[in-house]
Amino acid sequence: MKKLLIILLLASLNSFSQCVGVQSFTLAPASPAAGYSPGTTVAVCYTMTGWPGLNVGSNWLEGFDINLGPGWTNLQQLVAPINCQGGGGNWVWMLNNFTPAGLVGPGWFFDSGISGPLNGNPADDWGDSGSCTWSFCFNITVANVCTPQNLLIQVTAGADGDWGNWINGACPTTPFTIYNGVINTTLPNIININHN
Repeated sequence: MKKLLIILLLASLNSFSQCVGVQSFTLAPASPAAGYSPGTTVAVCYTMTGWPGLNVGSNWLEGFDINLGPGWTNLQQLVAPINCQGGGGNWVWMLNNFTPAGLVGPGWFFDSGISGPLNGNPADDWGDSGSCTWSFCFNITVANVCTPQNLLIQVTAGADGDWGNWINGACPTTPFTIYNGVINTTLPNIININHN
């Protein structure tokens, strides 16, 4: 019975990540042990190599949803992903993207013009049909507050079966956690100053 439960658990875990490629990231500056201090600007770069979703219900890559904790402010997109073989389409930065599966964003989403118009609305056509290495970067700033607010950073790669107008929802989305901490509210140690 234990072996059966373990096999079912492993199959369940695998099914949630079956469409996502190899994911990695960089943070600059790197996260301090005690967490980021208020006012710190962090450059986040995310990379995903491969998209196995092509073999799971012919799902193409539709986008990258960015989820940030309430301790972050001033999100600024820097570098867009490349078009990996999505025809004449392009990656569009959107703060909110109304998809068939509901509201996602901010993030990068692919407007392909395949099976829908090339109109700046990624949710009404198919995704990027390639499988290569996608990378993008953005800046975020730690809020200037004295409370230990959450500094979660997650990126979710999604298929056109969920976020576009493809009809196969065989690629469930699974967030990839880049950072999960809180604002460092420890005040710096200031020594006495002699005004002589």
